Amino acid sequence: MVDDEMMKPRSLNPGYIRKEFEKKTGKLSHSTFMGSYASCLVASAWIQKHGRCALIPRMRYDSLGTRYSPQTHMPDYVRSRTLELITEMIERDNIDGSLAEVGVYKGHFSGQINTLLPSRKLYLFDTFDGFDESDKNKDYESGYISGCDFVDKAFKDTNIDLVLSKMVTPDMCVVKKGYFPESAGNIEDTFALVSLDCDLYEPMYAGLEYFYPRLSKGGFMMLHEYNYPGFRGVKPAVADYEKKYGQIPKIPIPDMAGTLVITK
Repeated sequence: MVDDEMMKPRSLNPGYIRKEFEKKTGKLSHSTFMGSYASCLVASAWIQKHGRCALIPRMRYDSLGTRYSPQTHMPDYVRSRTLELITEMIERDNIDGSLAEVGVYKGHFSGQINTLLPSRKLYLFDTFDGFDESDKNKDYESGYISGCDFVDKAFKDTNIDLVLSKMVTPDMCVVKKGYFPESAGNIEDTFALVSLDCDLYEPMYAGLEYFYPRLSKGGFMMLHEYNYPGFRGVKPAVADYEKKYGQIPKIPIPDMAGTLVITK
C-alpha cells in the first residue's frame, strides 16, 4: 500500500519508507522491504517527471492500459521484471504448456501474463467473491492471519468482465469460477507458467498438489506472499508439500510480497 505522501521525493529515505510500510503491513523482512523500496524509487522517478502515478508504465506492459490508484496500488517492479524474464526463458527454450493464475482478483497480474505470452491459453481461477470461509477460518485458527476487516472483506470487488478487460487476447483466456481445486475439473493440460496468488494455506497447498505434477520440464510457478508477514500460511504450505513429495527447486525474490519462484 502506497500513498501520495510516501511518493514525495523528500520522503524517499529508507527509514521513513520502512516505517510507513510497516504501519500498513506489519514487520517486514529485509528482502521484502528492499523490494518495496525499489518500487517506491521507480514510482517516484515517474512522478517527478510526469506529476502523477495514476498510470506508471511497466516495461513492455504499456499497451495493457491498467490503471492503479495512487492511494492503494502501484506496480511491483521486481515481480513484473521477474515475470518478464521468466516468460522470455519460456519462449527461448520452447517450454510447452498453457498458463494459469489462481487468485486473479481484478486481473492485474494475469493481464501482464497475457500481454507477455498472448498466444498461449491462460486459465483464470477465482471465486470472484473473496476468500472461502472455511479456508479463512483455518488460517485464523492456525495463527497464519490476524482478524481484521481487510481479510473479511478482501477481493470481493471484482467480476469476470473486469478481469477480461485487462487481457490483450481475451479469446485465449478460460475463466474457471468457483472453489479451487474443484474448479479445475476436466482440464487435460500441462503448464509452462503458473501464478498462485491465493494467500491462504489450503488453496496454496492445493495449487502445488495440482499444478506441480502438471508443470512442464523447465516451467515455472510464482507463489505470491511466501515471505509476506500478513499471510503466513504460504510458507508452511510449501514446507508441508516438500515433506510429503520431496524438495523442489525454489528461489525467493525480494518483491513487495516476497514471491517464491519454483521451477522443474
